[in-house]
Amino acid sequence: MTTLRHLWRRAGIAALLFVALGLPAPASAATEAQTPPVARLEPAPCAVMLKRETSSPLDAIFPADISGIECGYVAVPLEHAKPDGPSIKLAVAILRATGATRDADPFVMLQGGPGGGTIETYVTVMGANPLRATRDIVLFDQRGTGKSIPALKCPESIALTRATIEQAQDHQTASRLSWEATQACHDRLAREGVNLSAYDSLENAADIDSVRQALGYGKVNLYGVSYGTLLALHAMRREPRILRSVILDAVVTPQVNFVIEATRAENRALTELFAACAADARCAADYPPLERVYLDQIERLSRTPARVRLVDPATGAVYNAVIDGDIFPGLIFQALYATELIPLLPGIIFEISNDYFGTLGNVASLFAFDQSVASGMYMSVICAEDADFRPVDAVSADIRPALTRYAVQDAADFQAACQRWNVDLLPALVDEPVLSDVPTLVLNGRFDPITPPANGGEAARSLKRATVLTFPNTGHGAFQSEPCASAIVGAFVANPEVAPSSACITGLRPPRFVTRGELLRVPVFGELLTAPGRDRTAESTALGIALLLMLSGLLLLPLGWLARTVLKKHHPSIQPPLLATLMPWAVALNAMLLLGFLTGFLIAPIFDLGDGPYTFLVGLCSQYQTLFVLPWMSLALTGLTLVGAVAG
Repeated sequence: MTTLRHLWRRAGIAALLFVALGLPAPASAATEAQTPPVARLEPAPCAVMLKRETSSPLDAIFPADISGIECGYVAVPLEHAKPDGPSIKLAVAILRATGATRDADPFVMLQGGPGGGTIETYVTVMGANPLRATRDIVLFDQRGTGKSIPALKCPESIALTRATIEQAQDHQTASRLSWEATQACHDRLAREGVNLSAYDSLENAADIDSVRQALGYGKVNLYGVSYGTLLALHAMRREPRILRSVILDAVVTPQVNFVIEATRAENRALTELFAACAADARCAADYPPLERVYLDQIERLSRTPARVRLVDPATGAVYNAVIDGDIFPGLIFQALYATELIPLLPGIIFEISNDYFGTLGNVASLFAFDQSVASGMYMSVICAEDADFRPVDAVSADIRPALTRYAVQDAADFQAACQRWNVDLLPALVDEPVLSDVPTLVLNGRFDPITPPANGGEAARSLKRATVLTFPNTGHGAFQSEPCASAIVGAFVANPEVAPSSACITGLRPPRFVTRGELLRVPVFGELLTAPGRDRTAESTALGIALLLMLSGLLLLPLGWLARTVLKKHHPSIQPPLLATLMPWAVALNAMLLLGFLTGFLIAPIFDLGDGPYTFLVGLCSQYQTLFVLPWMSLALTGLTLVGAVAG
């Protein structure tokens, strides 16, 4: 379900969030060569493979560094039980170790979703990770995802989002349209000859060993996040001999059906958010009582939906999206995934209570139009492994009623969709705990909205050599969002036989929530000119005139110089007025002020990290208030320059 209304029901990473040019068209299983795959890497140009599906102008200015990276495809059997049958291709990127010495065992990463692309998510952030100093980092897009061939993406769903995002719909209608789009995706993939039953967790786990062999490695260090942890657990059950160490980050356990537990996990994360705010004197004083306000907004938006400005990052299109009492909690749920967004959530909730939806729109735009997840892969994996539940179990007395209004119906709809998706069910063995003595590090986040810390403890019960750590300030996935977690992972991979020190966790605190007095709300020119639902002609005209007046002073500098030169040559005894003499200096100072303001306006969000890199979605820290004095000073100097020009 990938409409804005149902985005939150798909458990994946929020990442944040893309069609490659020059790659071969996706090949179906029916058209692949009927020969056994060769265990080797088929080279491919990194410039093409690493190209983001949704790019920005900054990508051209600051292109990704592809030095030291090798790219290619590894052919694997479509069904590992039939090695002589059809094959598919997995996209692989190897970030070679940068140090003089290299450990033999690489760091292999498994993305979540299911359906998330590993290469695009990690190729940039892992390029400078300390782990790369001594060992290769191997990224491969799991079967059906990212740049692998074929990729089981569902453009039908994103097309539905764009077509209906501005329409007010009841829950039943929205669900029906969403599942119809999913079924259309299924029918198209089936017509293309894709064997959807071959895209499950067991085949996916078997691919890990195929990639290892193709790249010539012995044992590997395996990292999984979200669904990647479930995949890693399946690998521990299937091929423990190839694993030197395993890191499970935001754990999905085989013995817990995360589909039926989704609402309960969301409810728990909200409880943690409200408790953390109440325990923070600043947050409690600025946003009391947070839970009551949150629940009130669900009821209010259920009665009277709001309109919110959203921007599609792929097309630049601006939408006047409908946000109702069903969509609003889903957006907060999705935001809880990102550790960096958690400090902003109390403020966002209170802004909505005051009828300001700008920040929520900025946040929602990050993932409402996400095309990075292969929804077809998601459906094949979940329907084969986790569709065996009772919809009634999706609710219980301990869950807030506001979250359970449609939980049972959504669960039943999901089961019905899985029946239509029509893939083979995996054996009951996949739901049993994994028994293993491979050294394992388990990472949990206190505010994780989909994989609660209890999951990590449950998985560790049958892992003989597991170390379980919970971080008090993270959401879904700690390794990339918390430096302490990254350091612990580095120490663990260096020596898995020794439990890593967790001393840095004792110094961590809950999120430092951003309060109203700490922020300076800054109007963005793009929003000023494109915000829907209001005529911005007057504001844009005034802005244009102001900028023209401010910049016109720069044209007067050569005119002033020319006038003074002519005056001195023909009338050396005449002294120009004082204002005319000061005009060139005023112009020069004005230019510096304008340059300083524009530079600060563009650069400040980069350095204004506050408690996370997404503070700019709300505004700038109040410490930058003096920056906005510069335009007024520039305007005054422009006036002085104009007077001086007339006097001269």
